[in-house]
Amino acid sequence: MPQLSIITINFNNKKGLKKTIPSVIRQSFSDYEYIIIDGGSTDGSVDLITQYSGKITSWISEPDKGIYNAMNKGIKRAKGVYCLFLNSGDCFMDNDILNKVFSIPFTEDIVFGDTICVNMRLSYPSKISLSYLISKSLPHQSSFIKRSLFDRFGNYNEENRIVSDWEFGLKAILLYNCSYRYLSDIIVSRMELPGHSLDQKLAQIKNKEAEQVLKKFLIPILKNKIDDPEKTDEINEVVIKLFNTRDSKLVRLALSFEDSKIFYFLRRIYYRISKS
Repeated sequence: MPQLSIITINFNNKKGLKKTIPSVIRQSFSDYEYIIIDGGSTDGSVDLITQYSGKITSWISEPDKGIYNAMNKGIKRAKGVYCLFLNSGDCFMDNDILNKVFSIPFTEDIVFGDTICVNMRLSYPSKISLSYLISKSLPHQSSFIKRSLFDRFGNYNEENRIVSDWEFGLKAILLYNCSYRYLSDIIVSRMELPGHSLDQKLAQIKNKEAEQVLKKFLIPILKNKIDDPEKTDEINEVVIKLFNTRDSKLVRLALSFEDSKIFYFLRRIYYRISKS
């Protein structure tokens, strides 16, 4: 069993693959398998993959049902202890980065480092709170996720187009209390700037999907925290953030929850901020 499964998904991004594949196969670290899931590209991507096939453990090229369907195909093939998704256009920071990561003894469920995007270093907190994960996600290009978590909690939700990696992190860390570790001094990867990041239609889809995820998981997560006095400030911060940044219908949904302890706790916060 390899220590790591590196999974690259691609669709008509031959230019990106020209960066991604070499950054993987040039790694000095050798205890990995490399899996490429191509969505039936017609831009020459398959020819490029074929050129490197001797360095690739497993690959397929066939139509898929979207990014998370492709990622799940990769998970199904993966045999490593950890999985990392380095999609076409993303690349490792240098040829020794995996040696640096795995020279650190760790057993946590999720281990993540920093990422470079447009020459800016994206750093992350060492403690992941619900308040943080309401609006932000861990970087899949720099996150090492135990393969066993997908067996325990299910693969990525294919009903979403954009937010399922965020949903998985929210569920794994805050609902099921998976262990995690932040490698604050290591930049793992460089990400390709998403070409659709400024597409307003996709932004609307993302917001709608995010609201559905929170409707599904917010109350179970809060219920886990409600009896812990040390979590009071965090819950206050969460509700205030929801009230200020998202449709207040989400907060009202929480207030209608049948668990009276959560109802009265959230109602007190809601009325306080609504009058401020």
